[in-house]
Amino acid sequence: MSGSRLQRSLTVHPGKTFNAAAFAFGTFALSSTPSLFPSIVLTTVLLLQARALLRRSFAGLHIIFLLLNLSVATTLANYSASTTALSTVGSSLGFSFLRSLATSISALIPVLITTSLNPQSKSSWLRLTFFPAVWTIIWSVICRVSPTGRLGSWTPLYGIDGYRWILPYTGLSGIDFITAFWAVVASESIGNWVQGTRPTDDEVWGDADDDNRVINGYPHAIEAQNHYTDEPIGPGETSNGHEVGEVHRRSHAEKSTKSLVSAVLLLISLTIPSFYIFNLPLPPYSQNTESVKLACVLPPHTPVNPHESTLESYLAETKRVSSIANIAIWPEAA
Repeated sequence: MSGSRLQRSLTVHPGKTFNAAAFAFGTFALSSTPSLFPSIVLTTVLLLQARALLRRSFAGLHIIFLLLNLSVATTLANYSASTTALSTVGSSLGFSFLRSLATSISALIPVLITTSLNPQSKSSWLRLTFFPAVWTIIWSVICRVSPTGRLGSWTPLYGIDGYRWILPYTGLSGIDFITAFWAVVASESIGNWVQGTRPTDDEVWGDADDDNRVINGYPHAIEAQNHYTDEPIGPGETSNGHEVGEVHRRSHAEKSTKSLVSAVLLLISLTIPSFYIFNLPLPPYSQNTESVKLACVLPPHTPVNPHESTLESYLAETKRVSSIANIAIWPEAA
């Protein structure tokens, strides 16, 4: 697909394009062990989709469809593990879908908050770091109150080797912030590319009516469009005309480009310590390690019921192994 056709697809039919992208990348990013790169791409798609569709008519229906889309993608990504979670395949998939719906809602909350507030500031860094901060705080709170912790969250667990050195200092919240930061940089870059030069009637998010059109989903893009008028410009007239609009657009584009380049360099520079800091596990026996003895509690079957152990037998076996082990582990079927 050529660049112009891709631009038109993103601006004229954002709903179809972004929903297809969210479903495709969701099946890769939303497994039980998410990876960094697919997570960044998926979050980028959600940011662009929210900016494109939130200001359109029937935005609520678009959000509901997006939630269902992400939930189905998550269920498919965990299909092999979900089918054996409960007694029947149907109940397993149903529970997996509900859990996926809950995590999708959790992920969309910071996206919608950031898109709705969209802080307007002369500081480009405030705009770039606002979403990562909201994303990190909300996921930290959700994982804190959730009985399953980070199980099922969107926090990447693989592909984070370059940033693994920050885990002892920030925990997985630092990985959440970096993931969201990369997504903001990518979405801003794509947004600036789609915006291109002077906006036209065709270069809008969606094919809705004039009241619902949003250029690139960015307020600065709308502001830039407002400077372009088709009214004739008299001698010496520059305000609200082509010249002022062009100067404003170029000035904003330069500031945005510098901020994005600086953000990319910062994110890349954060991987440098990984070449010198090795978070490898300590040797099994060293001055800084302490051995822990484990024991699996598997009591012998009784003659009365040879296929099932009683609670008393588990307690007796636990008492027996406690003298030789620090931790006694019971099987799931106990």
